[in-house]
Amino acid sequence: MPEDGRIELNQTTLKFDSHLLLRPTNLTIPTGAKVLIAGPSGIGKSSLLNLIAGRLNPSSGSITVGGQTPRPTSVTYITQSATSLEAPFGTI
Repeated sequence: MPEDGRIELNQTTLKFDSHLLLRPTNLTIPTGAKVLIAGPSGIGKSSLLNLIAGRLNPSSGSITVGGQTPRPTSVTYITQSATSLEAPFGTI
């Protein structure tokens, strides 16, 4: 990935079946910015992170990280589930 790690969502939406989880969204997060994603359970916080990480594809619009479409192998984040860390790394 280029050194510019800016994250951009351009009219990005996410649907599951007929449920619109993310309305058309435009968002730019500058390189190095610290961002808090907060909300009640089930609101779509993890889905948004999965979109940014390339683990989900948007229903419409686009997402870029450093000017490129994210792929699961190009963006890394650790979920809040401790079980995802136990198998390969042992107990934390």
